[in-house]
Amino acid sequence: MKTIFIGPFGNGKVPTNGASIKNYHILKRLKEEIQDLQAIDTDNWKRRPVMLLKMLWTISRNPNARYILSLNSGSANKLIKIIYQLVPNAEVIYWVIGGSFGKWIEQGRLKAKDYEHLRLIIVEGATMKSQLKSVGLSNVEVIPNFKEIVSVAHTERNGDIIRFVFLSRIIPLKGCDLIFEAARQLNSEGFEKSFEIDFYGPIDSDYEALFKQKIASIDNVKYCGFLDLRDTNNYSALGQYDAMLFPTFWPGEGCPGIVIDAYMSGLPILASDWNMNKDYVQNGENGILFQAQNQQALTDVMRNAISGKYNLADMRKHAFESIKRYDIKNVLSRENLAKLKIID
Repeated sequence: MKTIFIGPFGNGKVPTNGASIKNYHILKRLKEEIQDLQAIDTDNWKRRPVMLLKMLWTISRNPNARYILSLNSGSANKLIKIIYQLVPNAEVIYWVIGGSFGKWIEQGRLKAKDYEHLRLIIVEGATMKSQLKSVGLSNVEVIPNFKEIVSVAHTERNGDIIRFVFLSRIIPLKGCDLIFEAARQLNSEGFEKSFEIDFYGPIDSDYEALFKQKIASIDNVKYCGFLDLRDTNNYSALGQYDAMLFPTFWPGEGCPGIVIDAYMSGLPILASDWNMNKDYVQNGENGILFQAQNQQALTDVMRNAISGKYNLADMRKHAFESIKRYDIKNVLSRENLAKLKIID
């Protein structure tokens, strides 16, 4: 059976957001198992009307194909309706991106009946599966996020300074301002020589000027550019830190790839209790969960790490052990893909 995989892949550039990075890995893995596979890249689709026309033509010409959709919730909803209008008997698999879908279904922003006839809905965590089950959707399976796991040397951290790292899109909704406020408070308490914070990631254009202004105002916080983890040597660089900061309250947060990046590098995650984070961060084992959108809660957790109240060495070991659950070879094994009828 021909398989058509539709989603953002980066439009020929280095994938820099969660959706395109995830789809890059899915596509690479499926190419190993499916001979008749066609990918349609929807990245930046609003500026590519020709791509949309080609996509519609491709759908209309392939009524018996298996369609795998890996898009944001709003775009996927529209495309599902279009596919069933053009090819009513198509087999459709919706591979959910992020963490909004379940909440939107519960809130009525999306209608459960639009997804009842899908052959399969794949979600990133048990929390979302429960949300969908509560509205009567039973065609749901959990596949967490995943990556190709590389061997990273286990680096013991014995320095006097605790080094925190933030690795994600640099936008306020990822908690960047909370980090700045926490850093200022800790510095005012006399911890300025006891910790450092490095930011990595693409900066949102609307936030860039303010972000750079804040970076310049705090001596022990700096921006280090974009860390391309397709170069596996960069995981060793990531392993030089003590903990990853992840105070996100972005509405679309699912199972972020940076969780996997952290565990692969042996980094415990100090994360907000937001969306599905509790599905991946075991509080007190491979990280710490704290109240979302609460600067004081983040500050307290960072202070505890700096003061030695957490056994970060033990957490590093648990972080390394956690990575097995996200190895693409295990998660998307041929056996699992066949079981879910993603491949024949």
